[in-house]
Amino acid sequence: MTPIERNLSSLVRHPATLAQRLATAKPSPRVHLHAGRSGLPSASMTGERRTAMHSRIDPEREAVRLVQSSNAAGFVLVFGLGLGYHLRELLRLHEVNLVLAIDYDLSVARSLLEAADLSDLLDDRRLTVLMDPQPHELEAWIVEHWVPVLHGDLTSISLRGRVEQDPEPFAAARRTALGAASAAADELATQRAFGRTWMRNIALNVLATDDGRASDQQGSGQSTRVGSTRLRAADRKKRCVITAAGPSLDRDLELIRRNQRHSIIIATDSSLPALLAADLQPDVVLAIDCQTVSYLHVLGAAAVGSLNSLLVADIGVHHAVVNRFAATRFVGGNHPFVRYLVRSGLSLPFLDTSEGSVTHAAIRLAAGMGLRNVEVFGADFAYPRAAAYARGTYIHSHFLLRHGRCEPLNSRLLRFVLDMPHVEAVLREGRPAYVTALMRRYQRRCQQLIDNLTAEPRQPQADPDLVELLSGAATDRTEHTEHRAGANGRNILEAYLEALRALSPPRNPLQLHLNERAATAKATTERNLWLTLLPLAAACRRTDLAFGSAELLEQTRQEAITLLEPLLSADHDSGRENTTVP
Repeated sequence: MTPIERNLSSLVRHPATLAQRLATAKPSPRVHLHAGRSGLPSASMTGERRTAMHSRIDPEREAVRLVQSSNAAGFVLVFGLGLGYHLRELLRLHEVNLVLAIDYDLSVARSLLEAADLSDLLDDRRLTVLMDPQPHELEAWIVEHWVPVLHGDLTSISLRGRVEQDPEPFAAARRTALGAASAAADELATQRAFGRTWMRNIALNVLATDDGRASDQQGSGQSTRVGSTRLRAADRKKRCVITAAGPSLDRDLELIRRNQRHSIIIATDSSLPALLAADLQPDVVLAIDCQTVSYLHVLGAAAVGSLNSLLVADIGVHHAVVNRFAATRFVGGNHPFVRYLVRSGLSLPFLDTSEGSVTHAAIRLAAGMGLRNVEVFGADFAYPRAAAYARGTYIHSHFLLRHGRCEPLNSRLLRFVLDMPHVEAVLREGRPAYVTALMRRYQRRCQQLIDNLTAEPRQPQADPDLVELLSGAATDRTEHTEHRAGANGRNILEAYLEALRALSPPRNPLQLHLNERAATAKATTERNLWLTLLPLAAACRRTDLAFGSAELLEQTRQEAITLLEPLLSADHDSGRENTTVP
């Protein structure tokens, strides 16, 4: 086989159609091949001027110097394919876990792949090649494939002689990559803060559901809205009102009240106290936050009204939240621990909460329920006039109880807003407002979700699991528990714990070890077990353990075992006492 044939055969594993596109491409007249003094092939390109992609004397030695000077490790972005000398040197390093090579102009790549056999590199599962990627494609690839805890930090290498020939697309690719890296850093910060809390909450909620403690509180004698919350086919034509906790909710409460009889109201947990204070009982309350603050929202709501709505809660919410509601239905998001439990038999409807915003999750819930006419109130994605939240919500009430003559309420609220990181002042509708980059991103995603939901002639496709979640609002405790999370949650958790104990310690290079774990069905199960630990690993990391190292993953395994063993022990009540927040 010729070099190009071997290369095209190996490129089948890379993004779809790349091998086909290269197979039909013509070689570029801009690429010039020649032999160096060492006898190894080298290449140069012509444009406004001629530049050498590799040394004409010893390209291998040059590649060693380039990689060493870049301090490449973890996830490496490579700008320029060349003849692969730098890629080969990179993949020799055990501390390199993921490599993305980016190049532009298929004809240039065709010329290079005709001259050099890179099939051994292209077969390495750590390496992916993207040709002519659009910004959104590059961003999507980085967000989907780069896991900082698993792959390590982001570094980059540029093949100078190649990049100088087409500087604009490579510069745009670098900007896009930095933007995607910023989003990944935000996700990593979230995992650092909540990785341990997520695992504990998920385990406690699974156990509580399995033991029947997170079921309908019909025996309490209180009146509930569970019966009226059942979603019939006719209800999908109703107006769906979603309430967030922004300050603009204050002015919209009367409008929501006037149309209440003809609406299905889905309230975010943070907006619930404001609705109850206005004598508005929502049909559904959605909670996705694992923090104690979710419980404080609920306590604030309980102080002004009865919690007779149906709670739809992510399985990772604070385990005390569910005991305050008349009925609870759990859903699961993309947390790898949750997905593993579902694959192991846990019955849990899926609700995408990956945006990290309860308002976005409420829109997705409405779409999954098949609701068509959706309106969102209180989603300001800003602090208008330094007002942070609607009246009656937890934060507003907190400051209301603590203001005084020396520091009035407005001053406390302004300080709360200005203490936000990277906040900036803008004008909205002629009035001052304060926003952050995260708020802007949330606003863009929210508008995209609304546009997709209301697009004509397209209609939202209802998720049968989410429809059943509400239409089957059973009042029988046993039936209800089995419907939501199965009657074997404890058994699934015990099997998970035993599987963690049985795992053999990982070894470096970590990515090669995990790729080997995908060779057989048993090895794939082991790899999936390791992946469940990644959010916890972010929270467990010590300064002496690097991201992307086998040592960090092994430490995390021991931490998970230590966390789960007491919850599953025979003399532990698995959360009965833990359902009360001090």
